[in-house]
Amino acid sequence: MNKEKIMNHFGVAFYNKMLNDLKKYTEIWKLSNIEQIEYYSVNCIFKCISDKYGLCILKIGNPSKETETEANFLREYTNTKVCNLYEADIDNGILLIEQLTLGTQLRAEPDLDKRLDLFYKVSHGLHIKPANKAIYPTYMG
Repeated sequence: MNKEKIMNHFGVAFYNKMLNDLKKYTEIWKLSNIEQIEYYSVNCIFKCISDKYGLCILKIGNPSKETETEANFLREYTNTKVCNLYEADIDNGILLIEQLTLGTQLRAEPDLDKRLDLFYKVSHGLHIKPANKAIYPTYMG
């Protein structure tokens, strides 16, 4: 884990919260093989293995409306073509989501008809209407 980068990007208070959260949720959700992904946005992101779910991504951030929105979105798309949300502690800004593994890139398929067919199969039915659209931010908001 890159302590200096985390503290420089997020601050010391966040770093200390992240360490506590990492310890807490590792125990609660039975996580192992935790490896930080070198990506600095609004969360610290870790690849890990869950005894219950297998390969996962643990996102540790500050509590925010965006974390709640992401969790709501992933709940609505459970068991679809989007990664699953396994566990969440919205009040603490923590998400445990399914780790997706990259497949073959569409461009690797030389046959254009097959490539278009694959694209259609992946994208068809991807959009669903939210069960409760009031829980999502709007452009006006």
